[in-house]
Amino acid sequence: MYWFEPPPQQGNQWGPPPPPPFGGFPQPPQPPSYQVCLLSVAAVCWRSAAAVASRAENRGLIKRKR
Repeated sequence: MYWFEPPPQQGNQWGPPPPPPFGGFPQPPQPPSYQVCLLSVAAVCWRSAAAVASRAENRGLIKRKR
C-alpha cells in the first residue's frame, strides 16, 4: 500500500535517441561514466608508453640530453 503515488517510469532518462549520423549507425547516448572510462584507458596507455620509453632509454636506444 503506497502512501504516495510512485512517479511514472520514464522510458529513457537521456531523452529521445539522437538521429543516426551519416554512416547510418545510430549512436547510443553516452552516460557520464563513459568519459571516466576513456580517461582511465588514456592514463593506462600513457603509463605503458612512458614505461616503454624509459626502458628503451635504459638500454641506450634513446639518447636523452642530460
